[in-house]
Order: sequence, then structure tokens, then C-alpha cells
Amino acid sequence: MSEQLTIEDFSRNLNTKFKVYRTDEDVFDAELVEVLELRNDDILYSFSVIFLLPPEFGFEQRIFKFEHSELGVLELFIVPVRQTDLGIRYEALFNYVIRE
Repeated sequence: MSEQLTIEDFSRNLNTKFKVYRTDEDVFDAELVEVLELRNDDILYSFSVIFLLPPEFGFEQRIFKFEHSELGVLELFIVPVRQTDLGIRYEALFNYVIRE
């Protein structure tokens, strides 16, 4: 996907599955569980997305390859934000400068 991803792109795909590649052979299922608008004004457009990954994924923060049936292949920098009984919640932030 070459165009900028929007909050609408992710909102349409809330509660769907993504493949997350730690390596080409080490692939995990993730669920998109939350989409949050953080800021939307004439200076900055910002939102976050939260994925739920299994505990076996571990606590790494870096760029991972994601694959989704609608959004295609993405490279996202994700950060672990919370461990729950269901797994580990990871967040990706999107910030687009509207006007400098």
C-alpha cells in the first residue's frame, strides 16, 4: 500500500486478523483491537492502532512486517504497551504534519 494510511483504513478493519512476521519463518497472528484518534487539526493528524499478539511474541519494539487481506503488506513500528490475560497489546502511532 503506497498511499498514506488513515484512521478510516484501520477502523474498517477493526477486529480483523493480521499476520506479523518476526522473521520469514516466525509468523504470528495479531488482532486489530483498537483505533484511536489522537489529534486532528490544521497542524497535525495523529492516531494510534492497538494490536493484540500472543504472549509468545515477547516484548520487542521495532519495525515488523504486517500482512492483511485488505490493507496488504505494511511495515509498522510497534511498541508493547500492556500485557493482559489474552496476550500483549502493541501500539503503532501515525503522525502526519498538515501544515508547518
